[in-house]
Amino acid sequence: MRRFTRASGGWVADRGSRQPGRGAYLCSAKCAERVAKNKRYPGLAASAAEFLKTSSDMLN
Repeated sequence: MRRFTRASGGWVADRGSRQPGRGAYLCSAKCAERVAKNKRYPGLAASAAEFLKTSSDMLN
């Protein structure tokens, strides 16, 4: 599972699970695709997609 938190510039991957706030957890790449339909977390889908492109730590 990968945690994302909302910062002033948008959603960011919280690699160490240390950033303040509740955050949102994504369990897989498929989950990252589905979050685009969830209006509760605007912008999270784009951040998750960017994370998957740039990270070798893939969500499985």
